[in-house]
Amino acid sequence: MTRHKGKGGGFQIYHQPTRSGYIAEAIIDQEGRVADFCRARKETSFKSSTVPQVALLLSSESHWDKSDRVFAPWAGEFDDLEGALHALLELHYSVDILAEHQLQPRLKEFPLVVVPDSAKLADDFKKALLNYAEQGGSLFLLGEKCGRLFEPVLGVRFDGEAQNIAAELETPSGPISVSGIWQEVTALTAKAAGFRHATRDMRKDPKTAATIMNYGKGKIGAVYGPLANAFFKGHHPYIRQFIGAMVKDLFPEPAVLVDGPSAIDIALRTTKDGRPSLHLLNRSNAPLPDRYNFTDFIPALGPLQVKMKIAAKPQKITLVPDDTPVTWEWKDGRLTATIPRVHIHSVLVID
Repeated sequence: MTRHKGKGGGFQIYHQPTRSGYIAEAIIDQEGRVADFCRARKETSFKSSTVPQVALLLSSESHWDKSDRVFAPWAGEFDDLEGALHALLELHYSVDILAEHQLQPRLKEFPLVVVPDSAKLADDFKKALLNYAEQGGSLFLLGEKCGRLFEPVLGVRFDGEAQNIAAELETPSGPISVSGIWQEVTALTAKAAGFRHATRDMRKDPKTAATIMNYGKGKIGAVYGPLANAFFKGHHPYIRQFIGAMVKDLFPEPAVLVDGPSAIDIALRTTKDGRPSLHLLNRSNAPLPDRYNFTDFIPALGPLQVKMKIAAKPQKITLVPDDTPVTWEWKDGRLTATIPRVHIHSVLVID
């Protein structure tokens, strides 16, 4: 077993131990290659700091309200969280997962805060979220439970109780089934941001599926059904597109834009010596359903175009650890770079 712990994060590789303490040579070789992979990226990764973009709430309040287990992903307790995370990453947003005690002191740093379907939040934290939006932040509520927590400020009327129903979500690419628990609402002062139907006949009887409401200097978006959970279970691109359209309205000017496939995850960070850096992770062929847990082939992806907000013209652009030449230009505070390929993980470093 090996473990690395940096600034707030860590990972663990666990192998079933033997009573004799024997470790197979193949395992030692494997972990050596993992260590070499990490060391090649140490200079740009170790003690780096996040550049706040999207904060995703991991609610301690909601978790302890429904479970007394610290870690039980197999029980579905984090499906909404993981679904929201996967959608945001596939949309090429840089995401930080934070609990209430971590997020509340830093709310104003993040242009967008996303709350997956949380059934319970402390009053002081709800007030902090509303103050954040009132002062110019964007709040995105993904699910009927957290929508109900903020009902008075959403600019809608809740009609009856939430129900388990068949629903066809209307998206730009076509209908997609998102059946489950939906809350029927009537938009009053809020703008309808999406619709659902009882069947795939989209010509009649639309029901409001999502809304966006101006709140002070900021905005509050809300989805009144199980989109995050549905995306976790199926990863359908239409659901990702629906979420993406709402995020674009709430957060129109992210610091990074990536023109590339959804299998590229990004993390916008600053190295320990203060250089802007963009981590690019290739998830091609990564297993998603629980019946497929391994992959032994990752195809390289590219070329990718990246646009980043950089105040001053860079002196040099480096791709770590490959040192592959990168074509780039800078104009009016915007860097545009073309990355030929990303195999597993690369870091674009700006000097």
